[in-house]
Amino acid sequence: MLNRLILVALVAALFTAGSASAATLYAPLYSDDQVAGFTTAADGSLSQLSGSPFSVTGGGTMGFSMTPDGTRGVTSYLFSGGVRGFSVDAAGTVTPAQPKIVANQAYGPVVSPDGRFAYFPTRNLTMGVQVYSIDASGALTEIGGSPFMSGTEFGDIAVTPDGKHLYGVISNQIVRFSVGSDGTLTSLGNTPLGGAVTLQVSPDGRFLFSVSKPGGGDIVSSYSIAADGSLAALGTPVPTGDVSADFAGVAPSGGHVYVGDSNADTVTTIRVAPDGTLSAVGTPLSIEDVQSTAVSPDGRFLYAMRDGGAQNGIWVSPIGADGQPVAFTFAAAYNPGEPERLVFRPAPAPVADFVASANTRPLSVSFDGGSSTIGRGSIASYDWDFGDTTSAVNGGAKLDHTFAKPGVYQVTLTTTDDSGCSTKQVYTGQTTFCAGGAGAAKTISFDTPPWVKTLKVSPRTVRAGAKIRYTLTEKARVTFFVERKTVGRVVDGKCRKATRKNSRAKKCTLWVRASKSFRHNGKAGRNSLKITRKIGGKRLAARSYRLNAVATDSAKGKSPAKTAPFSIK
Repeated sequence: MLNRLILVALVAALFTAGSASAATLYAPLYSDDQVAGFTTAADGSLSQLSGSPFSVTGGGTMGFSMTPDGTRGVTSYLFSGGVRGFSVDAAGTVTPAQPKIVANQAYGPVVSPDGRFAYFPTRNLTMGVQVYSIDASGALTEIGGSPFMSGTEFGDIAVTPDGKHLYGVISNQIVRFSVGSDGTLTSLGNTPLGGAVTLQVSPDGRFLFSVSKPGGGDIVSSYSIAADGSLAALGTPVPTGDVSADFAGVAPSGGHVYVGDSNADTVTTIRVAPDGTLSAVGTPLSIEDVQSTAVSPDGRFLYAMRDGGAQNGIWVSPIGADGQPVAFTFAAAYNPGEPERLVFRPAPAPVADFVASANTRPLSVSFDGGSSTIGRGSIASYDWDFGDTTSAVNGGAKLDHTFAKPGVYQVTLTTTDDSGCSTKQVYTGQTTFCAGGAGAAKTISFDTPPWVKTLKVSPRTVRAGAKIRYTLTEKARVTFFVERKTVGRVVDGKCRKATRKNSRAKKCTLWVRASKSFRHNGKAGRNSLKITRKIGGKRLAARSYRLNAVATDSAKGKSPAKTAPFSIK
């Protein structure tokens, strides 16, 4: 009983930790020709989109892949053959962009990382891999030269995140292609792999993962991807326990792969070492009839689709700090009808923007990132790097920072959206999870303004001569001028010069110029200069005054005025 309570507490803690998620999850179904859409909440729970499930009728839907901007998608049909493009509106509604294009029977589609092309592996022995361009509406047009490697029946395919190579499953082999800038494919040869079924790629593009059925049980293998697209097997394949593993989920970090097996009724967590070798970790997590798994874009939740049993639909488990799912709970009822890959809709990356201004203390600066924007969703995190070895992770849109010493600092604001996406595109072979973009971070070169830390006239009562003593935070040219105190009148909330017109207004203290400005080149630290009763070219009368000092550095940065009282006798 105690262990059960500990587990429940751990699950609750994981569900409430971290930033809120607002990713959209799509679940395509083969037999029902549907794509269901769900929004994800901070605790990983799902809510079905209005109008979902969306009909993608065509005869045996084999998947759904999306462009990086999340506004278009493609699917393919195995039972009756053909392909089709779709538009996706801001609410997530999936709408056909064209009638089905009649073609041969096709397995799951792939959209290139740049969103320009869609690739379809076909079962018909005369068709090979068909390639279509995707227009702004989502409609597809077959490119010249397609299909490629006709005469070969392909299964699953995957593209590297840089878009330069495509890999396809054929009988006991993986076919390697280079991808041209125009989407065309050029065969690079084959790599033997008995019983290969599905492929995924690590988000950094270094490794290819394959689920295969060589006989006697499923295994997951890892290959290094060379610059020329060649593959080299890494380490020992990891068994998943039975012969019904299929679609695997890859963590956005690339550190783990999650493989469900519907016969074993488990999800196996596989750790990916820095060198790409694989190892099973922990105990496989029980879940009946699991067909497909996917990791949320922020890496916090694992979703699994069940096909069979009393609670068909999508289940969710928080992922612990060690990368292992904790416990599956029911997330959304949905009649699976032979599920395909679960797909997260990419969202446009935030655009970071901020300004910096001197604060009311030496070397204290106010940063304001409130002008940062995002096209869909919301900005969940503002991470600051002040360029002085200090940072503020999730420091908020606005904050103050005090530098230890003056200088020029490269200050960077990195924004992250509410589904965990930021500067990095996350792509694992078939569709973009996070669009990413350099604009999610902004760096400015900030020169701390000079500061007059101390200022005094010594002696404070000037009879013949005196010294101005002041300290600077950095080398700067200091402008001095003298003011005298007079009686003014409050007009519109401000102290103004007294006139006959405002003579009945409330009195106030008004400081007015009593001398011209004069300048002194100061060094960082202590400085001094001599003065007489003649200041700024004018001999001052006996009375009380105040001295003003404003420092300007070589970058034209200015300090606030520092004042010091003195009098002349």
